[in-house]
Amino acid sequence: MKRVWKSRGEQAGNFLDQVLLRRGVASAPEREIFFNPKYEQSFDPFLLKDMEKAVERVVRAVEKEEKITIYADYDADAVTAAAVLLRFFEQAGFKNADCYIPDRFSEGYGMNVESVETLRERGTNLIITVDCGINALEPVMKASQLGIDVVVTDHHRLTGPLPNACAVVNQHRPDDEYPFKDLTGVGVAFKLVQALAGMDYVIHLAAYEATARAFGRHGSTRGLTRRERTGASAPTST
Repeated sequence: MKRVWKSRGEQAGNFLDQVLLRRGVASAPEREIFFNPKYEQSFDPFLLKDMEKAVERVVRAVEKEEKITIYADYDADAVTAAAVLLRFFEQAGFKNADCYIPDRFSEGYGMNVESVETLRERGTNLIITVDCGINALEPVMKASQLGIDVVVTDHHRLTGPLPNACAVVNQHRPDDEYPFKDLTGVGVAFKLVQALAGMDYVIHLAAYEATARAFGRHGSTRGLTRRERTGASAPTST
């Protein structure tokens, strides 16, 4: 039997209009941005609270050849975020950077004190968290006690006070005024790369994760995914 789908109610309107309204896209200018997003329309990364502090600490680590460890989680968001930063350091010619991903079963999610102690034994001077760390008060404190600085980049919600890190970059912290609140973990990591060098060769990784999770594909995130689909060329050097 052939089925015919009809909207209920006289006020239902055009189906596309209803979908766009649910996504917060109402006006003609908003529709233009939604259907034709441009990477250049993305917000200044320095609008994120503590971004200047994060950049200053990372630059100092690079200049002094300190060991930088990217502390990730084990999901798609964190892994691509780690790849964004590691690719950036690789392209910049900085070789003293590695990545730590905790064991899902023996360590669980996020930073833990034991892993911080392990990183100290490995000679890490600076930890940059991706997609985690915003609520890691004890591990960040432990890192400080061991002489390791921490830059937190995360997109999760706070459940208490901010960790006592060198910088805490998260659009959801109460004092942050960044206009777009739907950045993923890799989105925040990408904004750090933007701030560090203004590069865009890691866009395809940020776009991949946003697409994989279908996470808030509007605003800045939509601009990233569109740029990747249209095949924008990537710089080959810094």
